Amino acid sequence: IEANLSIQNPILNSGADPFIDLAILRHALGCQAAKAIALRFKDWIELTAHWSEQYADNYKSVHDLLRVNPAALDDLYCQAYPLLDDPQVITTLIAHGYDGAIYAGSAQTSDESEYRVFHKRQVQILDVLPANPAPTHKLAPAP
Repeated sequence: IEANLSIQNPILNSGADPFIDLAILRHALGCQAAKAIALRFKDWIELTAHWSEQYADNYKSVHDLLRVNPAALDDLYCQAYPLLDDPQVITTLIAHGYDGAIYAGSAQTSDESEYRVFHKRQVQILDVLPANPAPTHKLAPAP
């Protein structure tokens, strides 16, 4: 599919980074909303090397860390795509005026930028190309 995407106010605008810093969310949504997202996605935060190196030895969980040190919220991050796959997070981002995200992919798309729009009206389909184009010549039957 060839399409134009319209993203006027992205929450993330770096095709080079697959992570989202909680400081970005705090700045964009406020401390309470960012903390709620951090707690909801604590497993993703706790999977990062940063968590293992900086916090895992002293805190059982993100919840424990933020209870003791609320300012540590700004030092945490996680993969962007799980948050951007979550309808509740998207609803919150839309309510705060954001309409998409541009970030680096992960796994199979780690060398590519990913573009997320939050509403279908932001997509203009230009062309639909066949997934498996028909062969231009017929093959001879097997003997």
